[in-house]
Amino acid sequence: MIFVLSVSCTGGDGIDGDSNVMYSDWFKPSSYTLSDGFGGIKQFDHNEAASEITQDILDTGVVLVYRNLAGYGTTIWPENNVPLLPVTVT
Repeated sequence: MIFVLSVSCTGGDGIDGDSNVMYSDWFKPSSYTLSDGFGGIKQFDHNEAASEITQDILDTGVVLVYRNLAGYGTTIWPENNVPLLPVTVT
């Protein structure tokens, strides 16, 4: 998984302001919690500490989290497909 932070602003007359994009290295969660999600679909949950995500970012920015399902098998998940979470695999 990787998380991406994006903060931007718009100036007068619609002129784009500065943007600041930060990202983490990919990591593999060490454990998951299995639960029943919406409609009885199995859900795998993982919490990861990210000190880079401050309260200011939560209040004024955008946090996007992507999932790399490399090695899943192309019949289940297309190779090099890195979607934004949440992800559904059937």
